[in-house]
Amino acid sequence: MSQKSLPRLAATIGVVATLAGCALGGPSGPALGDRGVRVLEKAFSSGSREAIVSYRYQSPADLTRLVDAGMDVWGVDSDRRIAYGQVSPAQLTELRRRPDAVQVETGPQIYNSFDKGYHTYDTMLEDLTKLSASRPDICRLVDLGPTWETTKGKASRRIWGLHISKGDASAKPGVVYLGNHHAREIVTPEISLNVAHMIVDQEGKDPAMTAAVQDLDIWVVPMVNPDGHALAALGNDWRKNTNAGNLFFDVGPNGAGVDLNRNYAHHWGEGGASTRPQDPTFRGAGPGSEPETQAVMKLASSRPFTFLMTYHSFSNLILWPWGYTDEAPPSKEMIAVGQQLGKLSGYKPQQSKDLYRTSGDLTDWAFGARGILSYTTEIGSWGDGFDPPYREVTRFWRENEPGARLLLQLADRPAAINGPEVRVEAGRISAPGARRIEVFRGRKGTPGKGQALAEGSLVATGRGPRQLVYVQAQGTDGQWGPSTATWSD
Repeated sequence: MSQKSLPRLAATIGVVATLAGCALGGPSGPALGDRGVRVLEKAFSSGSREAIVSYRYQSPADLTRLVDAGMDVWGVDSDRRIAYGQVSPAQLTELRRRPDAVQVETGPQIYNSFDKGYHTYDTMLEDLTKLSASRPDICRLVDLGPTWETTKGKASRRIWGLHISKGDASAKPGVVYLGNHHAREIVTPEISLNVAHMIVDQEGKDPAMTAAVQDLDIWVVPMVNPDGHALAALGNDWRKNTNAGNLFFDVGPNGAGVDLNRNYAHHWGEGGASTRPQDPTFRGAGPGSEPETQAVMKLASSRPFTFLMTYHSFSNLILWPWGYTDEAPPSKEMIAVGQQLGKLSGYKPQQSKDLYRTSGDLTDWAFGARGILSYTTEIGSWGDGFDPPYREVTRFWRENEPGARLLLQLADRPAAINGPEVRVEAGRISAPGARRIEVFRGRKGTPGKGQALAEGSLVATGRGPRQLVYVQAQGTDGQWGPSTATWSD
């Protein structure tokens, strides 16, 4: 097994900079225009295999052509229509079509590092094991299946899910959170683990988390791609899984492996995914060919999930289906929830196809095949990259915790996103402009069947031990909003 790490890539960029004969700016620096393409041509003719560029695209279709040609897109500033990523000689023909759009970049992406604060596969499993052991009454660790290397006897890694619920969860509304489809996106297992800790550690303390455990069927899968993550943890720039069945094994995003987020069995192979095994978006030998995607599809098909959230990096975006077609999804609720996720995180919300065309994507499959309202969160920006200092995880969690909570609050009634929200402060209820406010004690009830309350009322404690209280409000248009859980005392 040869290992091609990023220090060699840094040397490649050094060659590019030397040939340019000038200092190369970051995304705010001067555009090189035609000289950018000529710099690439000289570098590639001298033996360099890849370079980092920004590309000012004119439309999603323009960027899709470059993706189809094999560009490894790292992140996108969709407001400025700038894509950042890695190119090789295979993309020169496409780049020559618009040479004025190309800029060679140096910046935070050159070196791939792995801050000691990040979890490895082993420490992730240790964390999940301790968490499940701390609260066996509400969660258990589930083996969802082997990785590709494990199926070949090359490793002993599994895809692990933490199942969180109370009592019989088989018919409850479900929410699943997933991280690390793409190996080098090392922030995403951390956010997923934070979701797990938020729910498990706060059950019995936070009324919202207590209600979620009681009422829902929750799954957290922090590391969908453990084999690839193991390479990223060694400092390698690795995107795909490590399936070496289609190409020599060569560490790097353009080496062997399948892009797991182009391998799902819904409109697989319809653009935005490569047929070339060496490309970063290689779609695999067939739909659902990889054990990692099979594990996710099996889980998502086993239960009545309402929501699916898959964490990626980077671009500060909230995306929803479709990615394979320009058509809008037939779900107003999915769009409304996506827009609210954008407001809560500060990320830009949009349909996936508005970025660039993809196919075989998890969210397209989950919505198209299973009817699950599905979202991709792209965490961070060009300045953060794939491997920011671990201390930045605190910021990323601050941005994404409200959205993770929102999905739990809406899982029983997604349409409630269109109704008024109830706030409870110091036991007093607030729902300005609501037609009706009502309360249920102990468990959620059917909207319109609860005890009526007046604006500004206190949640009465009554007699007996503390219990959950659910408060909801109806707007003047008749739409009921989401339930807000609080304590009776």
